[in-house]
Amino acid sequence: VSTQSTWAMAVLVYSLSFYFFVWWQKVVATVAFFLVVTGVYLTRVSRPAYEGAAWTEDMLGLVVTFLLVLLAMYFLEVNVRKAFVAEKKVLTRKQEINATVSISDSMLANTLPRPILQRLRDNPEQKIIDSVEHASVLFVYFDGLHDFRSDTDAYNTIKELNVFLAMLDRLTVVHRVEKIKTQPFLVVSGCPEKRPDHAEALVQLALDFFAAMRDWKKRHRATIALKVGIHSGRVCAGVLGQYKWVYDVFGDTVNMSSRLTSSCEWGHIQVSETTRALTGHLVKFKLRGRVELKGKGKIPVYCIDGDRPNADIEFSQIAEEPDEEDVTTLLD
Repeated sequence: VSTQSTWAMAVLVYSLSFYFFVWWQKVVATVAFFLVVTGVYLTRVSRPAYEGAAWTEDMLGLVVTFLLVLLAMYFLEVNVRKAFVAEKKVLTRKQEINATVSISDSMLANTLPRPILQRLRDNPEQKIIDSVEHASVLFVYFDGLHDFRSDTDAYNTIKELNVFLAMLDRLTVVHRVEKIKTQPFLVVSGCPEKRPDHAEALVQLALDFFAAMRDWKKRHRATIALKVGIHSGRVCAGVLGQYKWVYDVFGDTVNMSSRLTSSCEWGHIQVSETTRALTGHLVKFKLRGRVELKGKGKIPVYCIDGDRPNADIEFSQIAEEPDEEDVTTLLD
């Protein structure tokens, strides 16, 4: 029984070697096992009592068995390697597809708001047209935006311009509002994701724009001025285009915000009576007076008096410089 157990254990170890050993280790294990079996056979069998053709046949059987095991091991190794290569190709292909999908999602996310993108994924054929009763719209006008370092080449000019605009983009992300356009710089809050503090978010954003601009101007020679207009009310929003999508907002609230910005003095934030009523608890306002707005007549407008207290944005981190690849892409 002990001898049988020993042989059973040896056969088990040898069989497991096929799964855990590499090719050359399997060959060594097979040769060693063959030599052990042959040695045991030669020591256990008495030559005088067991010789001639029977002994030769047994030895030939051992050699043939050994060769068949080697051949089987070879084909098993070939199949294992083929399966491994095929599995690796499939895994590599999946990784390439996932990377491509990730890049596509990232590009689409920079074009469309994520909630809108998800809706289009769920139903690509649907038309995205929304009416939002409570939202706020902000316009920013720039003075000197296209005069960055006129004494430098186009590469450095675009690089500095991209630094400034990227800083504003990051602030929109910080305040969880949706940037619609760059020129003119248009931001909407409360759409497509509804939020009760839509007006407060844009007032805070506008104040942070000016604070970030002051911080940025300390490190750059170019001069730039801002003026901001904010109005709150009903907006319509939707996805336009068939081959090149764009998300945009429309309505009287957008027009009102644009006209508030146009009539605003440089370096100020001008809001409507509606926005002032929604954000009066956040900052102080001063009545500028009744201002003539195109298509609206003379209406009272307000300017924010002073900065937002307890600003906690680290603008030196917001104003990080973009990668060289970003600037090269703009030039191309």
